Amino acid sequence: VLADENMLVTSLRNIISNAIKFNQAGGKIFIRVYQHDNKTAIEVEDTGIGMSPEKVNELFSYKKGNTGKGAGIGLILAKEFLDKNGAELQVKSETGKGTRFIISI
Repeated sequence: VLADENMLVTSLRNIISNAIKFNQAGGKIFIRVYQHDNKTAIEVEDTGIGMSPEKVNELFSYKKGNTGKGAGIGLILAKEFLDKNGAELQVKSETGKGTRFIISI
């Protein structure tokens, strides 16, 4: 992978931290790395609380007044870092069933 190591590690750290924060007691987190369409894919999947489609659509837009758990600033920064490195970030989630972040770079 050709990328800025610090930006990639910071993005992964944030995504993994969110997977821990929004998981449930006894939940699981899966991290997978594989090749797909001449790119490297990194998946972080949790079995946590998940998100509605509306929440997923708002993930990367900062809303003034958000504080505490779920303010979203870390994900906005992670997406910006990944964009600067030519990576694509996809989010797949279902309320009550968990979330999967997929980085393709």
